[in-house]
Amino acid sequence: MVSLSHPRAIAAAEKMPVSSRNDDSVMVIPAYNEALGVGSVIDDLRRDFTQKILVVTRPSTDGTEEAARQHGAEVIQQPGRGKGDAIRAALQYISQHYPSVLVVGLIDADCTYATAQLPLMRSVLMSHPSIGMVVGARSTFRNNGVRSLSYALGNHTLARLHSWLNSVSMRDPLSGLRLIRVEALYRWTPRAAGFDIECEINHHVQNDAGLEVAEIPVEYRQRVGRKKLGIVHGFRILARIFQLRFQARPTAPE
Repeated sequence: MVSLSHPRAIAAAEKMPVSSRNDDSVMVIPAYNEALGVGSVIDDLRRDFTQKILVVTRPSTDGTEEAARQHGAEVIQQPGRGKGDAIRAALQYISQHYPSVLVVGLIDADCTYATAQLPLMRSVLMSHPSIGMVVGARSTFRNNGVRSLSYALGNHTLARLHSWLNSVSMRDPLSGLRLIRVEALYRWTPRAAGFDIECEINHHVQNDAGLEVAEIPVEYRQRVGRKKLGIVHGFRILARIFQLRFQARPTAPE
């Protein structure tokens, strides 16, 4: 079951009090050579949402680890390369060191996603047990005009294929901002090592865990630092979509 916007859930959550001290939530920031942006992302998260922030990196050459620690985040090293590998390392670490956490959040380190809607996203997630993930959806086809038209067209094409081949009906399935109910992550070990991790998360939450997804529009801004996502990553995402289409589905937990 999938909901593109969950208007009733969102309307109800908007009437609930929100907090910037959500101690049951931890935010994960995959960050490699993102010293220019990671500090601002951490500051925004501490102001708007939670003090529990985990930055996952491999040895950077620009001082990313030092910047993250200076701004109050915990930093761990991932064993391999890529965004998916960083998220896999984070989930393993959280299971061991944050056993009371109820919500795991993901956000990119490049300052593209505003954090003001995170308290509302958490309210929607925690007030509706059928919802397993809330995604911060970039609010226009052109992603607020930040990305090029070619990027937007590629993003739109991958989203349509993801929906058609993987039964994932989301307006912005490749968004880098999301909150996930921790029980939706049980019995799941990510396979994706790179930017295809979002497709795998979407497929798992909706098809394997059998939970719904809500999307809430968020502000999307110009990235800070050097762009990393390129055409080759688009083809890897496409390959992951086809791999998910033909993989065996695990038995759902009782």
